[in-house]
Amino acid sequence: MSIFERYLSLWVGLCIFSGVILGNLFPEIFVALSRFEYASVNLFVAVLIWAMVYPMMVAVDFSSLRHIHRRPKGLVITLIVNWLIKPFTMAALGVLFFKSVFAGLINPTDADQYIAGLILLGAAPCTAMVFVWSQMTRGDANYTLVQVSLNDVIMIFAFAPIVALLLGVTDIQVPWETLLLSVGLYVVIPLTAGALTRIALLRQCDNNVEGNARVAHFTGTVKPFSIFGLLATVILLFGFQGHVIVEQPLLIVLIAVPLLIQSYGIFVLAYAAAWAWRVPHNVAAPCALIGTSNFFELAVAVAIGLFGLNSGAALVTVVGVLVEVPVMLSLVPIVLADDSTCGQARRFLCVQKSSGAALNAYHLVSVRCQFCAQPDLITFSLPFSFRRRARGEKLLIAGGNSLSPNPDTQLITAVALGHRWFSELTNGSNASLSELAKRHGVDRADASRIIRLALLAPDIVEAILKGRQPRDLSLRRLKRLTNLPLVWEEQRQVLGFTS
Repeated sequence: MSIFERYLSLWVGLCIFSGVILGNLFPEIFVALSRFEYASVNLFVAVLIWAMVYPMMVAVDFSSLRHIHRRPKGLVITLIVNWLIKPFTMAALGVLFFKSVFAGLINPTDADQYIAGLILLGAAPCTAMVFVWSQMTRGDANYTLVQVSLNDVIMIFAFAPIVALLLGVTDIQVPWETLLLSVGLYVVIPLTAGALTRIALLRQCDNNVEGNARVAHFTGTVKPFSIFGLLATVILLFGFQGHVIVEQPLLIVLIAVPLLIQSYGIFVLAYAAAWAWRVPHNVAAPCALIGTSNFFELAVAVAIGLFGLNSGAALVTVVGVLVEVPVMLSLVPIVLADDSTCGQARRFLCVQKSSGAALNAYHLVSVRCQFCAQPDLITFSLPFSFRRRARGEKLLIAGGNSLSPNPDTQLITAVALGHRWFSELTNGSNASLSELAKRHGVDRADASRIIRLALLAPDIVEAILKGRQPRDLSLRRLKRLTNLPLVWEEQRQVLGFTS
């Protein structure tokens, strides 16, 4: 992890501060930049979002999209939260705060405007930035694309009726130019560019293993541009509204309160549903984050069209933009810290060394599906299952011979060799698979079978190293697999790591 990724929250905070300061010191520059827009979509922001979204679009494997229907849980949660819950909770929070809690601070006419702005934000789930948040939380690129596309299709038919119902008006005019332009700019164009790049990279290679290695190396190379795009976007957004933040700080805070409650509340609801339903982490992350963020371009355009440029509703949609980035960045480490949504039978349990020899159920609080990086943690694996109880879950450790490790030397050696050869392919030397096979004295087909072992899920590798793999899993069986799935959950099913 680079220094920019490690301290991303710090850089974003500095960019927020810089944006506000620059927006007040050089307002004419930001006014000029803000004029480069069409249908309420700023073209400079669009270019920066391309930089953020493009690396994840390159990672989209279209051949895997046909398997999405096998994992419908994430889509079900997304659709229920985004269209049956989120718009109505946003409206309820708006009424609660601006008609009751803040009634003494805001006049009734302005309160109605602010409620309208909140409703417009709540009825429009995110289209573009969710790709960024999904990438930062190691989400499944293919699944994220399907989730966003499905929400965009539903938005075409559901946005106007929901807004009309909650606002009590019937003459809602959906800004089709804004909606279609945003989908085209933030989804279609970067997706097309990513697909063409992926095809070009794969055509340079002899097989899928070498091709996937090239794609991984390329996305790692362009990832810094994604971070730069995020930081530059933050500066622009806060620079555009710098004068509003300085002139009306109390009003900004009042509007931000229901937005913050809504954002964190929707995230907790969606992520808790994913956890309870045992949705894999790489699907649960974008599933929860897509409803937490908003399609602010659409909300801004509708607010201006219905209530005017200087209306309270338009101001609320702008504040929504300012609140969203810090909120989403605060959720990213939470999502990364919790991989307990993965539902496989073998998981990794982490306990402090200082806890001593007395180990009981109360120490087994941290259940993770990846390696523990902290030096003061012991990592070990046990086959176990959960059984629900009224006060929580009981951890059932399998007994008998299932706990006896059975290390397979051939399998362990092959996995280690696969990782080493994969590293040789992706270290920037541009060596082909044929050259690598010749260098190590093996045929190209055998080298390909070995290298693909580097794509095994981390928990599968750990189980193999500990000798906890299924009894029928051998190097011969792995070599006979014509197509090893790239999706970790599918790997666990194929190789027998799920109960």
